[in-house]
Order: sequence, then C-alpha cells, then structure tokens
Amino acid sequence: MLAHPNAAQILPMFAAMHPDAFEPIATTGVPLVVREDWQDLLKAIMAVGTKTLWFTFHGIKSVHDRAVNRPGAYDETCLAVKRAKKAGFRCGCNVFVTKENLAQFETFVQNLQSLELDEMFWEVARYHATPRRRQGEASRPELTDLEVSKAVEHMMLRTFPEKTPD
Repeated sequence: MLAHPNAAQILPMFAAMHPDAFEPIATTGVPLVVREDWQDLLKAIMAVGTKTLWFTFHGIKSVHDRAVNRPGAYDETCLAVKRAKKAGFRCGCNVFVTKENLAQFETFVQNLQSLELDEMFWEVARYHATPRRRQGEASRPELTDLEVSKAVEHMMLRTFPEKTPD
C-alpha cells in the first residue's frame, strides 16, 4: 500500500475500516526512500496509530539485493529504517539466514545492530513449492552449514545474551 501514489491520502480510509490492521506495517522500505513525499507518508502512517514499521533483511548489500531482485535495495532499506526511527517509529525486522549470508554473518549482525532496531526475528530461509520460489531453495542453509558456522552461534549469543544454547 505504501507504494501507491496517493498512499498518504488513502491510508486513513483503510485504517477507518480496519483499525487493527496497521500495527505493525510491513514494508520493504523502498517507498520511504524513493518517494519525494516520504515525510508526508510517515506522518500519515503515524496519524493512523501505527507505532511499528517492519522490514526484512536477507544479507548485506548484493546478497540482499539479489534476494529481492532490486539493485540498491539493501541501502534503501537501511535508509528507510533510519528515517522511520528519526520520525519516532519503533522498527523491527525479519532476518532470513541463508547460505550466502552465513559467510558475512558477523558483519551482517553488526550492521543490523547499528540500525538500532527494536526487534529482530531470525529464521532460516524456507521457500514454498512454486516454480518461482524453488529458485531460492538452493540458498537455504543445510544443518551442516549451520553447525560449522560458529560465527552464527557466537553472534546470536552476543546479540541476544539472554538466550543461551540448550
């Protein structure tokens, strides 16, 4: 919805019909970067009572860009998070662990921490059995990929110290 040219005007209409549907609002972040009226859009989102914007990360730079099929998407999403935080929103994200981002895991976590996200939901990437989604199946890490990646365990414990391994 945020990509619609009149999103700032139509958002209140949808919110009136479905008041609980806008917490959180999931976004790629692209509309909050490429639109000239991004500040008005953030004000409209805030006006309907939304407190949290929810993003998704697939890795750093080209790894994320390739996963979403948009050059520059990683930088756009990071900028969108910064703009949303500055406007007073809570920000959270889904983080999908893939074979590709395991190689950059420590830097990936540091980059996410630097965004001062309020919440992160980590999950091993999985794909639905459709022809388009099967293309991504090769990026899903196998158990052996996760076992050999001590960096994953180390960074997860550093990122979430209240969580301890079983």
